[in-house]
Amino acid sequence: MYKKMARTSLLKKKPGDVPNVMGSNGDLRYAIYNLLKNSIEAMPDGGKIMMETKKSNENVYLIISDTGIGMDEKVKEKIFQPFFSTKGYEAGRGLGLSGVYSVIKEHKGTIRVLQSAPGQGTSFEIMLPSHQKTEMIIKKPEEADGYVGYVKILWVDDEQILLNLAEKIIKHLGYKADFINSGEQALKYLAKNKYDLVITDIGMPDMNGWQLADKIKEQYKGTKVAVISGWGAEISDEEKEKHGVSYVLGKPVQINEIKELIARAMQS
Repeated sequence: MYKKMARTSLLKKKPGDVPNVMGSNGDLRYAIYNLLKNSIEAMPDGGKIMMETKKSNENVYLIISDTGIGMDEKVKEKIFQPFFSTKGYEAGRGLGLSGVYSVIKEHKGTIRVLQSAPGQGTSFEIMLPSHQKTEMIIKKPEEADGYVGYVKILWVDDEQILLNLAEKIIKHLGYKADFINSGEQALKYLAKNKYDLVITDIGMPDMNGWQLADKIKEQYKGTKVAVISGWGAEISDEEKEKHGVSYVLGKPVQINEIKELIARAMQS
């Protein structure tokens, strides 16, 4: 009985009297889910997670703390970088926390490791402007002008759920596309078909998005390439040019962004 209790994770909440924030429910839920998932994975033998909210200077704070294995200084410096993971490819490719960083940044907020040390757990702090401070953080984007005409797209992602979502987006926009789950398969499709635009996730095993873009740059010079990354805002123009990438999309991808991307690609 004692061992069973020791491996149980306990979630405690300490809600403060905080104002509303304005943003995307889905995106913020995604960010919090990934932080909680990270805390659970850091406590293989069980432990406690504390969620606390508070306010200060018209900002709203969410602090998520756990009693897990913690991090050393070297890990803390890299924790929000894309593809960095202490768990390896079998458990994940390190996109969770970089995706959280991207979501919070898009909401005009910040996220940081408040405290962490090996064997002493970890605390993450998210700061978001309050609704009163900004009135509107996330505005509904203006309807992008869509491209009218034939376009053939190749969408590459090793996550089937994301491929299914991509297929729904493209179908809704009325374009034609093939949806495949690896860079190697993408090269086979490119050898047999002509595509106007390739949209690829960066974080894929065996052949990642950058490597695929390099192959397309070498072998299919007329094909434009867009990469999808949870760290999209941090990709430099120099890196895009190096790999022959024309466009970068941040996660999570929005339908209006895809519509605008296709229009820009076909009209350039």
